[in-house]
Amino acid sequence: MANNNVLQEQLEILAGTRRQGNQGKAAVRYEDFNKQIGTKTNQTDFETYQATVTQSLADQTTALTDAEAALQADIDALTDAKSNIIRTINTYTGTSQTLALGDAGNVVHMTNASAKTLTVPPNVDVAFDVGTQVDVRCSGGGKLTFAPGSGVTIESYNSKYGLESLRFATLLKVATNTWALDGALVT
Repeated sequence: MANNNVLQEQLEILAGTRRQGNQGKAAVRYEDFNKQIGTKTNQTDFETYQATVTQSLADQTTALTDAEAALQADIDALTDAKSNIIRTINTYTGTSQTLALGDAGNVVHMTNASAKTLTVPPNVDVAFDVGTQVDVRCSGGGKLTFAPGSGVTIESYNSKYGLESLRFATLLKVATNTWALDGALVT
């Protein structure tokens, strides 16, 4: 039987034909094979190696197909995760509200005509993940004030914690009991 170098060379020849679009088919003929490798093999050895190489290419094609399927599944999962860009608006009509887990990633809309307070609770009471973002909209005429719960720090540029009517702000949890506040804030 021919040595392993012959098999290796045939693998390279067939792999080259696969890259040209033969999709793993053993497209090399016996005569061409002997001419390309510069040695003489018998027909039986050639057919044995051809079958081995064809199976190897089929296995590689299957592995590639499986990898492509796994990659497509990952792409689909990422697309599904980002497909819902329409966020829920949680409307609150009272003058006082404390953030709840259902507000995470959504818009809190405070609509009372009087002055309003939105309290950011401590992690022990409502365990938002670090990185949670809550957008807040104030309407109805009364000013909204952001209030920290017990042990909570709200960081805001120039210590502004108020939001006038028809304005937006964003709360971002940056540590266990620390939130950053930014937006059209007033004192």
